[in-house]
Amino acid sequence: MSSRFRAFLLLLAPLPALVVGVLIMRRSGVSASIVAQQLAAGLLLTIACLAICLRRRLTLNVTTPGSTVIAAAAPVVLLVLTLLHRGMDGIHRWVSIGPVQLHAGFVALPVLIIVAGTIARSGSSRARWIADAGIVIAAATLAFQPDASQAIAFAAAVVIVVLQRSAASRIDWIAATVCVGSSILALSRRDPLEAVPHVEGIVHLAASSGLTWLVASIVALMLLPIPFVLNWVKHRDHHEGMGLAVYFVTVCIAALVAPFPVPVLGFGLSPVLGYFVALCWTVRTDAVSTLPTAGERDRRAH
Repeated sequence: MSSRFRAFLLLLAPLPALVVGVLIMRRSGVSASIVAQQLAAGLLLTIACLAICLRRRLTLNVTTPGSTVIAAAAPVVLLVLTLLHRGMDGIHRWVSIGPVQLHAGFVALPVLIIVAGTIARSGSSRARWIADAGIVIAAATLAFQPDASQAIAFAAAVVIVVLQRSAASRIDWIAATVCVGSSILALSRRDPLEAVPHVEGIVHLAASSGLTWLVASIVALMLLPIPFVLNWVKHRDHHEGMGLAVYFVTVCIAALVAPFPVPVLGFGLSPVLGYFVALCWTVRTDAVSTLPTAGERDRRAH
């Protein structure tokens, strides 16, 4: 199977959730403008990911001191900025960028999981310290927001990514422990926000539309982590692949038991953007690993 065809197949994973979600919204009377925004965001991000993944000269290097600081700091700063946002009923999960309000956790945490996993393979102790510091700050911020769904999902992913490293250090264990503690603290705090039917309550809308729609929505959600699992199966040292899978599975499960946003299936730019960032990295990693080397191309030419 060619790398391009494999990339195309992996990029299909979120499309069932996207399509089922917008159909449920329309059946439930959600305005056409909201449905159009969701569909447009998903399709544009799919095209962008495909274009990025098919470029041969594109690498992610976060092993140098400067790049490590930038890669770890950018998602952390996005999260910390939520505490400066006016919030809603004491909840601070958003960052305003012009007229758009981003749910920071959905965008920042997949990036931080990827950075932590990539640094783990670098062998640089300084880079690990920087990544672990970012993890600790991010986890503490999630507890202050509070955001139980993101805090629990992030803690589960960090345990997978950080503690699977060979010879996990004391700071690795501290970072994982802070994440678990922060998730417990976030879970213990009351969340006064009510579910918006087409955002947090999309699965309940599916159930009210009939058994077929409920089954379709659950199956669509089950497809979301598959690219990350396949990446981990192919690259067993890429623990961030399994970390991302655990993160998105946990977020989806949390949305079924409490009013939290549902990735891709429910309305919201941030969950869609965060998922596609993770998917783009995953497919790009897979595509690069399957491209022939210069030596292989020379042999084929002869």
